[in-house]
Amino acid sequence: MKSMFATALSLLVLTAAVPAQAGVRTSIYGWAATAKVPEDPSQCPGCVKEFSRTVTRSENTNTLKVYAMADYGVLKGSATASGSGQGADAHGGVEALFMDHFQIDAPGLTGQKGYFTAQVTMPFATSILNPTGLIGGELSMALALNPYNNVSEGYSVFVRSGVALDSLILAKHNDTEVSVDAPMIMKVPFFYGFPIGIQGYLTADVTGQLGRNGGAFSVVMDGAHSLYWGGISSVTDSAGNAVASYTLASDSGTDWTRNFAPPPVPEPTTALLMYGGLGLLACAAVVRRLRSEMPNQRPDAGY
Repeated sequence: MKSMFATALSLLVLTAAVPAQAGVRTSIYGWAATAKVPEDPSQCPGCVKEFSRTVTRSENTNTLKVYAMADYGVLKGSATASGSGQGADAHGGVEALFMDHFQIDAPGLTGQKGYFTAQVTMPFATSILNPTGLIGGELSMALALNPYNNVSEGYSVFVRSGVALDSLILAKHNDTEVSVDAPMIMKVPFFYGFPIGIQGYLTADVTGQLGRNGGAFSVVMDGAHSLYWGGISSVTDSAGNAVASYTLASDSGTDWTRNFAPPPVPEPTTALLMYGGLGLLACAAVVRRLRSEMPNQRPDAGY
């Protein structure tokens, strides 16, 4: 199995030395018994690569599902392997990557140091069920920024689990371990008018293999609701004063001030309260309209 945490951390190191070029890449790989995933990387933004196959033989059943998508500011990927019976064997994974560089400028500040604040979110889900035999999975996500002549700023999340592996969930901001659930907020130093490299990287890998004794396994490494660039929320000068007149241009044409994360879904109770409130408002409006349309009657009008 690939060491994807090392790959993710290498991304952060390489980004500090190599300017990013605009582009995306999406690829999938693996097999379920005799069914092999066609390895055909895509380089079109927003293109989906997926493979789903179940192979049933006399002694076992093998299933592999992989999904990946890469676009500027958004990476998604998931891998699922399951099997049962003697010699069941399924393995697969995905890789998604975007890279770009942008620059921020403002009147009278070209060449001067400034700061911008940005956020990234990396939600994920993993599970291993009925583990017997050789079972494992890894999920790795990373985002790195490389301001001109500055040390790289980045976040990475790594998950590893399985019978033959130590279970591990680790999130890092640069080299410091942080809570997986903490908002991933970055305050990034940069120079006005000089390029800033940005790279996002996601991989998911699963494997399951049973011997002669058979059994069953299910491994899921799901980053399909995964890495989202949360946008640049503020820009300041070197003294921390807000700069509202800045402009941003990128090689890909992407607006990196944009938040690419989907809006949060209301909790069921919240949604019910909201719809109930709307219903009461609608009823009140109907009552007011009916009252306005009724003739003006005195209490002693013979009714």
